[in-house]
Order: sequence, then structure tokens, then C-alpha cells
Amino acid sequence: MTAMIWICGAARFAYAATRCKFFPAYAETAYTLEFWGDEIERIAEFDSLTGEVLTEHASVEIFPARQFITDEDKMAGAINNIETELTERIAYFKERKMLLEAQRIEQRTMYDLEMLKEVGYTSGGGEL
Repeated sequence: MTAMIWICGAARFAYAATRCKFFPAYAETAYTLEFWGDEIERIAEFDSLTGEVLTEHASVEIFPARQFITDEDKMAGAINNIETELTERIAYFKERKMLLEAQRIEQRTMYDLEMLKEVGYTSGGGEL
């Protein structure tokens, strides 16, 4: 498989068959994840200039290239509030026979909620 490279601002990401390299914008070093099937077999931190492996890790935290970070309790509270308001808005639209609007707000909000739960932010609206 040919290596593919995506450049997103200062952060870089490369993937080739069984190996994935992360070059976080917030770090001086980079990481290689080596896979065996769908399992991570090895995580190595390396010098991004020389390629020298500095250390191996059992796990690493890789943060999204976003400046909006919040704790789990605040996120859970926000998600709960959004779900409550969504239920109210859907009922509002259905009472007025605005079924398309009810469906659209439900689909878009559920997608955003899934993104919040999985990656901690959405590409739409304001982050928490």
C-alpha cells in the first residue's frame, strides 16, 4: 500500500498499511502506531527530525488539534442538557405539524451528540 499523507495546519498524519504516524502540533516528538489486524501491537515515540525511537509506550494520549477542552463531568452535563432540549424542540415541531423540521433537527443534533461523545467536539456550532 502506498503511504498517504494529510497535512492539517501544523499537525501531520501518515498511514501506510500496518503503520500510522502522528506528528502532533503540540509536541516536539512524534508517535508510530503499529497494527496487527485491528490490534495495536506497538506504540513508539520518536524524534521527528532524526527518526530515532526514543521510547515505547503501552498507551499514549493524543489530543485533537482544537483549543476547546473540558472535563468529563461538564461534557456529560452539556450532553444531557442538549438531549433534554432536543426532546422539547422535536415535540414543538411535531405539535405544529412541522415534521421535516423535527426530523432535520433530530438527525443533525444526534450526529453532533455522537461526535461530542466520541471525539469531544463537533465541527458545527460552538464547542463546549
